[in-house]
Amino acid sequence: MWVGGHTHRPLLRTLEGWQLLNPGSVGMPFEQRNGAYLNVARAGYLLMDEVPDGWSIQFRRRAYPARQIREGLR
Repeated sequence: MWVGGHTHRPLLRTLEGWQLLNPGSVGMPFEQRNGAYLNVARAGYLLMDEVPDGWSIQFRRRAYPARQIREGLR
């Protein structure tokens, strides 16, 4: 299993027997809609728990107040 980041998009893929995971992004999350990638105010993260037969993997999203955060940075 490989867990990484940098693409800002959640990913779960199997390649040559390895699971590749990307939890997404907290600060600059993207979602694909109608062939376009949109920046959304929903932080992405990944929960992993070891279970008897391997791992339980859950992708999660949590909305955050993007406008208030942007205004607070000015």
